[in-house]
Amino acid sequence: MASSETTRLIPAPARSGAGELVHARLSGLVLLGLCSLALLRLHRLATTLPLHQPTLVEMLLSLTALLAGVSGAALLFEGAALFRPLDRRRRSPHDARAR
Repeated sequence: MASSETTRLIPAPARSGAGELVHARLSGLVLLGLCSLALLRLHRLATTLPLHQPTLVEMLLSLTALLAGVSGAALLFEGAALFRPLDRRRRSPHDARAR
């Protein structure tokens, strides 16, 4: 059992800027790999004879492929910039109020 002292969560070590970038991009590659595996398995399931209506497994595989592909591509191309806060004070050059 836990002692009377409250347990504290240990914070994760802070990553450097380059470490965050590499971690996000590698995560994107892993997700794209998962997407390709799901698509290969889905292709194999869909092309087996006899032709059939899609099963629940095939629908879940296609959902997995879609989500892994979209999020993997975003992480791979944008990297850690996806998680940075936006500066809302910057205005568009076409904004009439900025003139």
